[in-house]
Amino acid sequence: MPQYATFIVRILLEDDNSVVEGQITHVSSQKTVYFRDLSKAMDFIEHNLDSNSEVPSDGTSNNPTVLP
Repeated sequence: MPQYATFIVRILLEDDNSVVEGQITHVSSQKTVYFRDLSKAMDFIEHNLDSNSEVPSDGTSNNPTVLP
């Protein structure tokens, strides 16, 4: 059965649309990472998709983790 994974992404852009910085949060685990390169955001998404089966579906994990 398909499962959804939800992320909140905020990106601050320069006038030329280059990334200054960003923040991404995996909603169900509340893990957050800050980035200056979109590849770091993609790595975070892929990691959380790979480990999605370990995250409670009811969102009870309230231990936010900030990754460098």
